Amino acid sequence: MARQMKVEGLDEMLATLKRLPEEFKGRPVQRSLRAGLSIIQKEAQRLVPVDEGRIRDNIVVRQIPAKDLGPGVSEGYYITIRRSRNMNRHDPRNAWYWHIQEFGSIFQPDKKGFMIPAFESKKRQAADEYAAQFRSLIDTAVKKARGQPGSYGNRRTQVG
Repeated sequence: MARQMKVEGLDEMLATLKRLPEEFKGRPVQRSLRAGLSIIQKEAQRLVPVDEGRIRDNIVVRQIPAKDLGPGVSEGYYITIRRSRNMNRHDPRNAWYWHIQEFGSIFQPDKKGFMIPAFESKKRQAADEYAAQFRSLIDTAVKKARGQPGSYGNRRTQVG
């Protein structure tokens, strides 16, 4: 015995799905990406040697310029050490020597670093935080789209 199914509202559902990508551009996505990266940033700041306050204060999350992103990528961020070419070496805000603390030098080959260990120890937690924030963003967008006229929350299904 064959069953027939009639679904009404597919056009509305497709229209709602087309509206969703607009919800994922801009601030909400930025917030979820930064939430994950801030976990790694804080761990790196914690791992910096105590007497290196300039490095600790200059660990920042930066946005990748849109022109440097690949096709289909709307947002990108990275963690770096803030430095300026306009500052001289003795400026108290300039942490020009961070790479020596991270990788060592010919005179200090046994440096353990802080950025790489921070990433390695917190990458799972950062990914989980990003996923939780993004999941919340998706839920909010779907609820918002369902509340709009013609959304797929109003569809009917008949089984006969």
